[in-house]
Amino acid sequence: MNHLGSYILYLSVFAVSILGSWCYSRDQKISFRKKFLYFVLIAGPVILLQGLRYNVGTDYQSYAELSEGFALGDAECISRFEKEPLFILFSKTAYLVGQSRYFFFLADAVVMNTILFLAFDYYRKEVSLPLLYLLYYSWCFGYFLNIERQGLAVIILWFSIRYVKERKPIRFLLCICLAFLFHNTSVVGLILYPAYWFLSKKDTRVMKFLLITISFFVPALFGVSIAFLQNYVPIFSKYVSYLTQVLQIKIEANWVLNWTYMVCVSIVLVPFLRMLRQSEVGMEWLLFLCFWQLSSYLLSAYISSGYRMAFYFEIGIMLCYAYIVPRLKSRFNRVALNSFILGACLFHFTYKFYIRGKAEIFPYQTVLSVIRNVQKYFAV
Repeated sequence: MNHLGSYILYLSVFAVSILGSWCYSRDQKISFRKKFLYFVLIAGPVILLQGLRYNVGTDYQSYAELSEGFALGDAECISRFEKEPLFILFSKTAYLVGQSRYFFFLADAVVMNTILFLAFDYYRKEVSLPLLYLLYYSWCFGYFLNIERQGLAVIILWFSIRYVKERKPIRFLLCICLAFLFHNTSVVGLILYPAYWFLSKKDTRVMKFLLITISFFVPALFGVSIAFLQNYVPIFSKYVSYLTQVLQIKIEANWVLNWTYMVCVSIVLVPFLRMLRQSEVGMEWLLFLCFWQLSSYLLSAYISSGYRMAFYFEIGIMLCYAYIVPRLKSRFNRVALNSFILGACLFHFTYKFYIRGKAEIFPYQTVLSVIRNVQKYFAV
């Protein structure tokens, strides 16, 4: 399939899923059977697109080889990921069940999209569900075709936020442990529970102010933060090479970048806060997630894979928009903001993945098409 055909395929699958989520969000009487049918409509096309692909994604072949290596007991493969045993077990099980190194991608797609459906379903009555899916597909989906295990860890962490809101620390910690066994960087999610505990207290305005302020100033302190992670947090040892290679070279330019970011955020923040107040949204919690998402995204200015840390907080911005839109009192404002977000999402996906070729998800081809081509070759 050529690039244009692949582009149309991606957008068509996204459109079917988003349309399904719109129907689901408007349905007032949901039985278990009906919810399952909606799940098939919303997640089914995406599971097929994600699970039946072949050589789509920068690390596609690496994951295929790892799945086979784990199943065959390759000591080198296992030793590299011994601190993430659930990833090893999952990959090995997928290979043994499907008897193919490529079955891993279908198994991962089923698990990932099932957890994502459950995570988003929790907010169905409070947010614009179609908007939530639109933001996910345009921002995260392309990357998650590449960073498989971290993508799964991120979505598990997103699912765990319900237990933060419900104040169920044991369940929250279990989810974090589960995500941690897939990808160690998910440990950053531990800050969410104490942060929410402080932000939800009505009599701790000073603490709320301090948390938001600290989150706001985090970008300016990346140099200190990176040095701390490198020296005192062994979990991040695998990123040490990135940290030491780039930090000294870019430190001056990134100091300017960080402060430029803070000025830009300050300019945007005033109308954004006004929209939050008009929407009657608990802005402290959403702002906390937003600032940490934006701050961690700036890590890519220091290390080549730094943007990956931002995915753990990405749901903050997505929930902000999805909460705000349905609560705007003016229909014109709702239509205008929806139109702006749709245009921005289409531009982001088109420019980032289609034009620039980020994550190498173009052109798209399936395992089935490759098998047919091989059969034709041997038939000749």
